[in-house]
Amino acid sequence: MRAAVAVVLALALAGCATAPPVPRLGPNEFVFEFQSQPSGEMVYWGDAKAIGVAPYASTFQVDPRQAAQDVARQKFLVVWASGAKLETTETWKPKENKRWKFTFSRPVNAAGLDVDLKYATAQETARAQQQAARAQQESLEQQRRDAALGQMLDGLNRGLGNNSVNCTSIAYSADWVRTTCR
Repeated sequence: MRAAVAVVLALALAGCATAPPVPRLGPNEFVFEFQSQPSGEMVYWGDAKAIGVAPYASTFQVDPRQAAQDVARQKFLVVWASGAKLETTETWKPKENKRWKFTFSRPVNAAGLDVDLKYATAQETARAQQQAARAQQESLEQQRRDAALGQMLDGLNRGLGNNSVNCTSIAYSADWVRTTCR
């Protein structure tokens, strides 16, 4: 029995446990995602509060009166690296969905397109490098977990002698796995 508990614990430590669910959004909370062509513009809520450089997504707390409306309007100021600006009012339906995506297109007649394209390319390169570094780090962490699991199982096998443990795991849903060991 002790061996079965050790194996189940080892499997959980090795990453077999599922991640916790994404927290629910409150009544006045919404996820807004911002995209642009080209990417890299600074988005302002209204015309004063900077909220992020696109592509960008975050949870925002909105005024309860706005959240209660069937149709809401939000003013955004969008500024690219070249200084090109777009003032826009976007319409969204708070009662229909908690997640909204807004896509902004750079004004075609604004000067400095070459500056914005260079900035977008540099930003994409940096994102790709960060993603590669994260993937490498995750791979190293998984290798460490696998090695620790191997050491635990080796120790468990030495302690069991000729006795063997046979475990079977069945995934019933994304957040429930049943493991039986004999």
